[in-house]
Amino acid sequence: MIGGAAFGFATGFLGMASSDLFFGVGPWTLVTSCCMGLVGFLGGVVAHFDIGMSRVRLGILGFALTVLYDISTSVLLAWFFSYSWWLSILLLYLPYVGGLAYPFGLVHELTTAILLSLAGPPLIRQSKRFITK
Repeated sequence: MIGGAAFGFATGFLGMASSDLFFGVGPWTLVTSCCMGLVGFLGGVVAHFDIGMSRVRLGILGFALTVLYDISTSVLLAWFFSYSWWLSILLLYLPYVGGLAYPFGLVHELTTAILLSLAGPPLIRQSKRFITK
């Protein structure tokens, strides 16, 4: 949102790819990195229209983009590894399916929305001040 769509894509892609260097690179790395790059790209596109990002709008945007990331990576990885795409989405949102104690997708999306709405505005302000100097 701060540097634009191209910078957002590069940040998302490289951030996910570099984290995989520490936690394990595999065939999923390209999928998750491209999907996170898409999230960064879309964040930059939304910021380009300068619709005034309040805390509520940042939370909604964070939630929506995380839903997009979770579902797209689940479907693409299911296709890549030849298992059921609808089961992979189901596992994101239904607790106690597949041995998970909580719905990972919903928890991921809510925590992203909450953190972005709380920390986003001051981080964006400080980053814009730093970039313009």
